[in-house]
Amino acid sequence: MSYTDKQGREWNELDESTLPGDAAQAYAKYREINRQAAAAREAFEKIMRAAMGTDAVQFGYKFGKLSFTTDVEPRKAKAPAKAKLSLADWLEQQARSS
Repeated sequence: MSYTDKQGREWNELDESTLPGDAAQAYAKYREINRQAAAAREAFEKIMRAAMGTDAVQFGYKFGKLSFTTDVEPRKAKAPAKAKLSLADWLEQQARSS
């Protein structure tokens, strides 16, 4: 499945089970490190919320700078999952469009 963002770029979601072996291994390693980073971020934010005495705080980390806001809006419901595209299907689409 693909979608177009606000800048007009088309994004396609790959089915990770279709990745070649070395790419699949590298992606699995990336995902594990990302899970570890998310757990560390959650632990940090829990400590900070306790220190600040409020759960109504959101943290930002852009450009390596720590920032926060207490002007927190409720989170929107998660969008339903979209169909994924296999790497082979995407390559075939590219070959047809060339």
